[in-house]
Amino acid sequence: MNRSFLKISFIAVLFLLTLSAHSYATEVEENDFDYAGIRNLGMGGAFIGFPADYNAPLTNPAGMSFLPERYFYILDTRIGVNDDIKYFVDAALSLKDDLGESMTSDQMTKIADIVTEGITKKPQIFATMPLNIGITAKSWAIGITNRENVAVRLFGLAPVYNIDVNFRADVLAFAAISHKFTPKLSVGLTGKYLVRTKIAETYNLLELAGGDFTPKLDLGFGIGADAGVFYNVFDSLSVGVTVKNFISSISWKQMTLDETGTSIPLDSTKLPMNIGAGIAFKPDIKIPLKIFKNPIFVLDMDDITNTDKNIFKKIHAGFSLDALWLFNIRGGINQGWTTFGVGVDLFFLQLEYAYYGQELGVLPGQIPEYKHMASLAVRF
Repeated sequence: MNRSFLKISFIAVLFLLTLSAHSYATEVEENDFDYAGIRNLGMGGAFIGFPADYNAPLTNPAGMSFLPERYFYILDTRIGVNDDIKYFVDAALSLKDDLGESMTSDQMTKIADIVTEGITKKPQIFATMPLNIGITAKSWAIGITNRENVAVRLFGLAPVYNIDVNFRADVLAFAAISHKFTPKLSVGLTGKYLVRTKIAETYNLLELAGGDFTPKLDLGFGIGADAGVFYNVFDSLSVGVTVKNFISSISWKQMTLDETGTSIPLDSTKLPMNIGAGIAFKPDIKIPLKIFKNPIFVLDMDDITNTDKNIFKKIHAGFSLDALWLFNIRGGINQGWTTFGVGVDLFFLQLEYAYYGQELGVLPGQIPEYKHMASLAVRF
């Protein structure tokens, strides 16, 4: 084991830390926000009672019947980071001149201090490959999308550190239908086929540096189904109800990532069912400043039947305003933390940005986690 390899391994660990995503739980958690539109994230994460865009098949399929137009989209590439990412970017830049063939005691101390403080940080990245493509019409939709999440947690005491590596990648194909039973009432159904890859391993950094480890990958193939109801009470008031994963099953096998490629079957699992309800209010009011128009206010409660979850962690509320015929401004509260967003519609090019907080603790107000999320989609 030479010194250069150890230095390269250390840089790799820093890079992995900058790629952590979504949570520091034992595994990357199932999260409906993974498939919510960026617009909804800026509005406090509320999307059940408001069919905002082509994401309706994966948020509330019944809302497709009330979309203003048909959407054909390609790319829909997303990337997001949280506020702590800056620490590791700065750390990597500050170390570039310190990792030579020989290091002084001061340089070694500097590295140890960076790692020690890094344990308290929660850097995150969320991304998608440009594989997303689909059509969302008023009565049907079909598409394929993907999501990638990595969560890395460094823990232990110097000089012996351990690292939890949790990775999840989804490729999701879906087909949805929506039918208006009356001019005000629609019902929708989404069928999903999921290919999921997971890695959940704990390593000692010395093992990583020495190459003395064999990663194990869990590969799953499964199906799921969501249902939704959407009702226009008045032209200005709508309500929605969704039942996510009321049918689901994933078959798993574990593969060893070495030259043997050993594969063993694992127990089947289910995606967590989530029942939610939402309301949207679109008042017909004149805003003094004519640059703003079409205000919308939304309120959701998700995971209604989960008695172990604090009720305030289930609440999502927000608003949106059109501005200057080109922009859409959003704001809201998600699990007690503020959210903000903006969208720009440039003919067939759609740019979206959201800055939103989530609660990682058991109760609201304990452990906020803020993310920046941006997307670029080509839409016709």
